[in-house]
Amino acid sequence: MVGLGVFLRRRCRRLRHFDGGQVAAWLRSVDRALLEHAWQDAPFIGPANVVFVYLLARDAVDPDIVT
Repeated sequence: MVGLGVFLRRRCRRLRHFDGGQVAAWLRSVDRALLEHAWQDAPFIGPANVVFVYLLARDAVDPDIVT
């Protein structure tokens, strides 16, 4: 999970005050909330799904993003 945050921090160099750890914390909190409210049966955060999210981010996140 931390690797995804590192990737986004390196990809989005023009963003100021961006912490890659925020990405991991946000994904974990969303996953936990979905489990608590019974919107999903099993945790989403796992090695295969993190790789899937990375592949999506790799293609979708523009390096020139500023906000």
